[in-house]
Amino acid sequence: MKNYKLLCLIIFISISYGCGTMVTLGENRQWKNQIYAGTRASAQGHGTQIDVPFSLIVDTVILPYTIPRTIYNYNNIDMLFFECDIDYFKFDMRHAKPSVMVFYYATDDKSNILWPNLLMLANQKRKHYLKFHIYSLDKSNKDVANLISKYDLPPFLLNRLENWYQMQLKLALESLGMHVEEPVIFPIVAVFDEDGKLLKQWYGIQDLAEVENAINSMYVH
Repeated sequence: MKNYKLLCLIIFISISYGCGTMVTLGENRQWKNQIYAGTRASAQGHGTQIDVPFSLIVDTVILPYTIPRTIYNYNNIDMLFFECDIDYFKFDMRHAKPSVMVFYYATDDKSNILWPNLLMLANQKRKHYLKFHIYSLDKSNKDVANLISKYDLPPFLLNRLENWYQMQLKLALESLGMHVEEPVIFPIVAVFDEDGKLLKQWYGIQDLAEVENAINSMYVH
């Protein structure tokens, strides 16, 4: 009986303090790799550092769920896209600074060249508090999945903008301080500083060396 109570207490404490696992469990869009995702989330600050060992315990217990879930996520990339509208985009941009914003078409040649460079840049800048707002303008998730599936999954959310038209997008970008000429050339990349002010913008860009320079300028004091 005592052993049973002790076991229940351990389970209760592990679940209560394993808040990193509670954050990531089922959040497939942000945590595609669900294996020990809770432990990684706790280490990154989703909770307190005391949560790390408890999340590790919970993550180990639920491996029979997270292993097949991760395999499913990697084989069904089109299910990982967050479908949103212009209003969500404007809300998203207001709540993360500094940031990099990208609009692209997966079926566009320039965007296809941009994508691996974008992944490399995002992985390099993980150490900075830098938010990547990446939006596909394609008509379906499967169109974008055809591009994404050629590479490792990105360290940012996969978004696809729905029900938009060019003037609506132009006005949204101008509200961020960007200058937009018509017709708009894609992909679009912009860097915003820690105050949310536009540092620089590019249209039809593929090589991100200038983007990286703009990002680095924010961290030079």
